[in-house]
Amino acid sequence: MKETIGPTPGRIPQLDGLRAMAMLLVFVHQALDVPLLWMGVDVFFVLSGFLITGILMQRKESGGSYFGHFYSRRAKRILPPYYLLMIVASLLFGTAWMKEWYWYVFFSTNIPEAFNHVSHESLSVLWSLAVEEQFYLVWPIIVLLVPEAFLPWTAGGLFLLAPMLRIIATPIVGNFAPIYHLTPFRMDLLSAGALIAIAWRKNPDIIRKYSGAGKITLLVSLGLLLVLSQFVWFRTNQNTTFTNVFIYLLTLLFAAGSLTWALNGRTVFASILSLPVLRYLGRISYSMYLIHFSAILFVKKWFHNPVAVVLLSFAAAFLYSAASWHFLEKPILGSSNNKVGAEKLVPAGARPAN
Repeated sequence: MKETIGPTPGRIPQLDGLRAMAMLLVFVHQALDVPLLWMGVDVFFVLSGFLITGILMQRKESGGSYFGHFYSRRAKRILPPYYLLMIVASLLFGTAWMKEWYWYVFFSTNIPEAFNHVSHESLSVLWSLAVEEQFYLVWPIIVLLVPEAFLPWTAGGLFLLAPMLRIIATPIVGNFAPIYHLTPFRMDLLSAGALIAIAWRKNPDIIRKYSGAGKITLLVSLGLLLVLSQFVWFRTNQNTTFTNVFIYLLTLLFAAGSLTWALNGRTVFASILSLPVLRYLGRISYSMYLIHFSAILFVKKWFHNPVAVVLLSFAAAFLYSAASWHFLEKPILGSSNNKVGAEKLVPAGARPAN
């Protein structure tokens, strides 16, 4: 079946563009060391909470295989590019990671990262994938067992619990790494996405109606982040109660505001995100996220000019990811799964168009 990049019935095309925006933020942060642009990862987290919650609620309502369907889809989507990265990283930087293979096999690399220990920095990007995988282990059980009427309260409880845990842990942990990398301290992002998904399924018109609030939230939080990022005391590595509350609050507001504003397909923001070039970049963004830091590190070994590093590493990561998508990921996913990431989310009681 020929894949189409244009909108399809029931699909939310601008979410591909939102992935692209998140990927570009992370890339610029890593390539040019721009403070706080790691918040692109937070956009990925909120978007993941939104999409996965929508899939699970839709599957629960429709009946049939629940865990088997969900985890088979996740395995097809996540594992092939993940294995390919491990092969490529081993060829480029060696196989020291194999001494602690279990962190990689069981998607728990955020744990050694939390204690400033990683086999090679090229694989440090995998901490965020570990957070999502840990979320995938617990959240499907909660969605299945908790009645839909109580699901917002559950997601809301997790949403509030994460910043409370950050406040409690700040004077206990020795540095910022545990709070930045460990799932309990970052689950407010995933929970925020889940809350938006629940509201979207119940009545998408409400989300569209109040998407202007998402616009304001995005712009205000982004403005504050840009201004405050000029001060060295406003960094996660300061590990103060203030930074561990307000930095993560602002990045959460930026991510949630971006998603809420994007869901209204009639805005200029959604139109920009729906541009074919951004949608394509969003389509291949998973592999690009996995490989981008390896590309940057490898290019930096040979080139020291920042412009050359950005251009060459971006080109290398893009070509790698495009090849991975067309020759590895897309064939494995098959025609029934070409709409990756569950952008085909519909309100409760409706069915996605084929």
